[in-house]
Order: sequence, then structure tokens, then C-alpha cells
Amino acid sequence: MTNVKSNQQAAKDAIAGLDGIARTAQSQLKAAAAIPQAIIEANWAIASEFLSFASRRLQAQADLCRSLGRCQELGEAVDVQRQFTERVTKDYSDEVNQLSEVMRRNIASLSAVGAELVAETGEKGKLAA
Repeated sequence: MTNVKSNQQAAKDAIAGLDGIARTAQSQLKAAAAIPQAIIEANWAIASEFLSFASRRLQAQADLCRSLGRCQELGEAVDVQRQFTERVTKDYSDEVNQLSEVMRRNIASLSAVGAELVAETGEKGKLAA
């Protein structure tokens, strides 16, 4: 009878251990699945910023053409072109700063996801491996 009880207890312990391993593996998979999502979101953020910048630059180019078409004298056209060039220089400088900020946020987001995965694969996670 004692042997049956010890076998039953061993079976319960084994099941509890397997259940713990399954839960740990499940949380690890959930954390690992967040990595591709974070990468996709980072790519979309960068693409969105590039496209927004391109849109603004194309609009500025169209405005330049419109302004040049209204010029009556060469000096006026030179001044319009100078103003456009100054604006382009500022816009590109601002865009570099904006892209740096987007990249910083994306790196922070990816780091957070990676840290979560590392936390999930701590001591308990080693059992599932």
C-alpha cells in the first residue's frame, strides 16, 4: 500500500513538474513572439517617417515651382531659390534629428521586449529548455 501511495505521489509530482515546465515554455513563447512584432512596428515607424518627409519635400518643391513661376525679375527668382535652399538645409537637418529620435524609441522598445524575454528565461525558464 505504501508503494502505491509513493507511486501516486511521484506521478503527481511529475505532473506538477510538467505543468510548471509547460507554463514556463508558454510564457517564453509569448515573450519571443513579441520580438517580430516589435521589429515590424519599428520598420513601420521608420518607413512612416521617411514617407512623411518625402511628402513634405515634394510639397516644398511644388511650392518652389509655383513661386518661381510668379517671379517677374531674375533677382526675385534668385531670392526665391535662396530661400528654398535655406529651407531644404534646415529640413534635412531637422529630419536627421527626427529619425534619430525614431530610432532611439525603436531601440528602447526592442530592448524592452528583449529584456522581457530574458526575464522569462530566468531560473524557471531553464527547466523548459
